[in-house]
Amino acid sequence: MSFRKFRRLVLWVLIGAAGYWVYRTRPTLPGIVDDLTRPLFHSKAVVKESEYNRMQSEAIPAITHSEEVAIGQLHENMSTSEVRDLIGYPDEMQPFKENGKDRVRWIYRRLKRTLILEENRVISVIVQ
Repeated sequence: MSFRKFRRLVLWVLIGAAGYWVYRTRPTLPGIVDDLTRPLFHSKAVVKESEYNRMQSEAIPAITHSEEVAIGQLHENMSTSEVRDLIGYPDEMQPFKENGKDRVRWIYRRLKRTLILEENRVISVIVQ
């Protein structure tokens, strides 16, 4: 077999293999582009997801065991100083009137609690 015939045979085998690949996979241009870029974009997506998870974990710190114990000790009729000593200052204080009485809503976002106070005493503990 001459070199020329051998080259022609190899060329026909390559054309046949390419035709078979097209028949089996039915490639499209967007599919080929996706196959070529998937490793790059997938790695970016993983980085974005891990960064998002890190931000979430830092944004919402877990309640410690000592805070859980302190929350368990909250009860009605506590004074404002007892509450501050137990769980600290609230994130937000909202004065309001209800049934003609001045009341204050102390909001603890991290502890997921809202306290309603009247005359410097806790009258209600609300779990959010």
